[in-house]
Amino acid sequence: MKKLILVFLFFFLWTINLSSHYAKAAVSTSETTEYYGRVNTSNTWFYSSPNSSSGLFLLPQTYFVKISAASGNYYEASYKNVTGYVAKSDVTLMSGNPQNPYFSATFYVYTPYNLYALPSTSSSVVQTFDEGQHFEYYGIKNGEMVTNYSSDWYYASAVVDGKVQYGYVYSCVAKGLTDFTENTDILIEVSPDVLETSTNNTTNFSELSTSTKTLLIISITIPSALILFFLVKPTKGAKRAEKRGIRKIQHGDYFEYDERDI
Repeated sequence: MKKLILVFLFFFLWTINLSSHYAKAAVSTSETTEYYGRVNTSNTWFYSSPNSSSGLFLLPQTYFVKISAASGNYYEASYKNVTGYVAKSDVTLMSGNPQNPYFSATFYVYTPYNLYALPSTSSSVVQTFDEGQHFEYYGIKNGEMVTNYSSDWYYASAVVDGKVQYGYVYSCVAKGLTDFTENTDILIEVSPDVLETSTNNTTNFSELSTSTKTLLIISITIPSALILFFLVKPTKGAKRAEKRGIRKIQHGDYFEYDERDI
């Protein structure tokens, strides 16, 4: 019975050891690699959900969105502090950390104006702002033509009482928008398949580094060898019996000695 318990313990420890090392390797891989999608064209949408009818705004070309996972034909992504999706076909997947991943732009309104939930004056009002209120610019979207000059609306945010509010501001009441400049950060282009592998929670043994493989083998081999040693090591009673030439009869997992030899 004792040997059965030891055998069970051996395989249990071996499994736990192996699982923990694989988990650590997977975490290490995901923590050290970050992926970004470079915006390929001026018609690249940032979506609120993974479908083409949920466009929030057009992303600035040559800048980046931070990619967190793949979702069908889309990537789960973030732009500044807004989370959403981008179509895989609209960005180039890259590995690295750009110095200026997002277009840093601001503007202000020259007249009291509303921040709308949608690019239309008939949509709900998120917040009403005074003249001179500054906003952070994210991107542009076509909407209601309030005047005869433009149908462009800016997706933007503003801080109100410590809380960030998001919505649309009509472009014709906006002034001082930061001039656009192209992003020149250089990153390494990678295959989308790399993202599929890195976001998986498991890591193949063949993908581990040589040092990790060595540590994994040692950490499994030493405990295994010790357990096996104790499994096959004779008991003290058995050793004394062998030295004295005492005959013994095995019954299951214990020995019965012949009383005539004792």
